[in-house]
Amino acid sequence: MTYKILVVDDEKTLRHFLRLHLQANGYQVIEAADGREAMSLISRNRFDVALVDLRLTDMDGLEVMRHLRQHEPHTSVIILTGHATVNSAVEALRQGAHDYLLKPCNTAELLTSVTDAIARQPASPEPQVNGPEIIEIGELKVNKASR
Repeated sequence: MTYKILVVDDEKTLRHFLRLHLQANGYQVIEAADGREAMSLISRNRFDVALVDLRLTDMDGLEVMRHLRQHEPHTSVIILTGHATVNSAVEALRQGAHDYLLKPCNTAELLTSVTDAIARQPASPEPQVNGPEIIEIGELKVNKASR
């Protein structure tokens, strides 16, 4: 299975470096240059992991993480920042970030975090079937609500 990773960073060089490194390790990578582009991609795609810069040009990375949580609650988020503070680290982790890494990050550390994030994800839930409460097959009737 190929895992899909979203990389959200306003630094083009870093985005491309992360994409190339992750692709070389077997991941499918999609890039977003800002929060708006990320939100658009999130509404149209499912990602296993998102690497999100804390300080984007158009919004806070935590806002992107909240948007992602609303659409895909099981997607792991790794916050990247060049401006680390204890408060921002605590807030990111409190809001559900899987990890908080300093830029430029060590590629081995990044890969370890991505691998760990994927390993900790719950198994994919079974798809919900929306349909009638009573299923009839010939003379057999099953009430789904009573099961």
